[in-house]
Amino acid sequence: FQGSFAVLALFLNARFQVTEQTIGYFFMYIGSISVFTRVLLLGRMVDWLGEVKLSRLGLLLLAAGVLGMPLSRNLWMLAIAVALIPLGTAFTFPCVTAMLSRVISPRERGLYMGMQQTYGGVARIIAPLFFGWSFDTLGISSPYFFASAFIVATIFLAITLSMIGGVLGTVFGLVPVLWVSAIGVPLLVVAVASPVARIGGAQQKRTRAARCSFLDASRKRPFGARNP
Repeated sequence: FQGSFAVLALFLNARFQVTEQTIGYFFMYIGSISVFTRVLLLGRMVDWLGEVKLSRLGLLLLAAGVLGMPLSRNLWMLAIAVALIPLGTAFTFPCVTAMLSRVISPRERGLYMGMQQTYGGVARIIAPLFFGWSFDTLGISSPYFFASAFIVATIFLAITLSMIGGVLGTVFGLVPVLWVSAIGVPLLVVAVASPVARIGGAQQKRTRAARCSFLDASRKRPFGARNP
């Protein structure tokens, strides 16, 4: 969404007649809210909601602020919409970085944080080009509609991945049980069946031996002789 700031001055001038003499007040307003949020509000909000919920709230505020800019009809509505942007960025990016450092092992932490900064840098190169093209071609409000759509897509992506992660976690959690069942059940069957088979084989051997001894005795006994 930060690529949309490349055309911010053009948007404010075309919609609200903000000039180079007055745009400084705009950035002073955003900076004041950002400093207040990060210094006095962010820690309390993390303790209250936690990093995951606060980052999602930040994305919602950020999407609402970016979407509210082209929908604003006067400076007061613009002031309310713009106030949501530093709140959203302050609630989102520190929490995301903290969660990233927490779930990654210390050996790979630098690698993944470097990748995060790399992807952010690439996005900051491509996004201004795209938003500048949309500003000239599709209308002065189109960059902010696109930016808010990207933010909302990020929210749904995070929720979907968390649901998929829960399902995969359940499935992979059942994998050891399935492996134990697949291996343990046949072993249990073999362990139970082997003694039974041995007992049955021993009984059959004794029966055959008894039959053979009876037949041998019958053959050796003279015809008509009685059993003792």
